[in-house]
Amino acid sequence: ESKAAPSVEKAAVKSEPAEKKSDGIFGGMFSSEPAPAKLDLGEFKLLEVNLGTSLDSDNLVTKPRVVFGTKDKIYASVLSNGQHQGLTIKARWTAPDGSLVAETEQALVPVKGTVSTFSIGNAQAWPVGAYTLDISLNNQVQRTVSFEVK
Repeated sequence: ESKAAPSVEKAAVKSEPAEKKSDGIFGGMFSSEPAPAKLDLGEFKLLEVNLGTSLDSDNLVTKPRVVFGTKDKIYASVLSNGQHQGLTIKARWTAPDGSLVAETEQALVPVKGTVSTFSIGNAQAWPVGAYTLDISLNNQVQRTVSFEVK
């Protein structure tokens, strides 16, 4: 769900820009994969990605954190700013063993500050370990957030 962002500042969970894959000693010149086209975001920017166990009325995570319990429902709020003709924003949640937990896409046609929210829940206890959330725009990873279930 995407919604206009309020002008309230929130503490940000540390999220890192996506790491570039190493092309090795030959700089990828022998790679069979074409290099992805650079994503033209214009004035659109991802500002922050916060994880937590609840959202407020503006769809913002209320208390950002990176450690969760085995029974927690986990929310991600993705704050962005600027306008764009149209993007697809995707959240891809990965378990400690590398398996896919969930993947959700939303259409995004921002004109100002926007909050996009994603969540995962599990009827069973989450396996303990280190998880990742990748946030992509038009299938290109822009942010990776690591979190832990204890």
